[in-house]
Amino acid sequence: MYNLAFFGALAGIVVLLAVAALSNRITKGKFRLEVGGDYDERQQAARGVAYRNAFWAVVGYLALLQLLDIWNPPLYVLSFVGLFLALAVFLVSCIVLDAYIGLNDDPKKWVISSAVLLVIQLVGIAAYAPDFDEAAANVFTAALLAVVLVAFGVRTLLHRGQTEDEE
Repeated sequence: MYNLAFFGALAGIVVLLAVAALSNRITKGKFRLEVGGDYDERQQAARGVAYRNAFWAVVGYLALLQLLDIWNPPLYVLSFVGLFLALAVFLVSCIVLDAYIGLNDDPKKWVISSAVLLVIQLVGIAAYAPDFDEAAANVFTAALLAVVLVAFGVRTLLHRGQTEDEE
């Protein structure tokens, strides 16, 4: 069983890289994976704050697990929850601090990509609905994508309100 899970995760990573390369090819006309983007100094400093927030969120999560000892799921579930908690805190911090999207990136592309990935994860959850252990990664990924989309939506609404007040 472990080998199947390992090969499934490996296949997922390969598919992710292929989709990222294809997306990059379609949007920029080049076949290469880009890591990072063009961020100004303010955005780089804000990303540093977001990394710090994510680190302390995981430290707090691990401390609560040890101190309260009220939840004993399998180790991989604890790991996924910690990983996705850190990612959620990092991404929401970056979105709130306006450091998630680089200077030359299109926010619509990120929102559409996140929404499509959320739908794919929801299909995976529906396929494994009777067995949570099989769909745990899909559930956490869907929750993370939903949090990111909500943060984008709130940020957009707040940003619209600020621009209307300035005009």
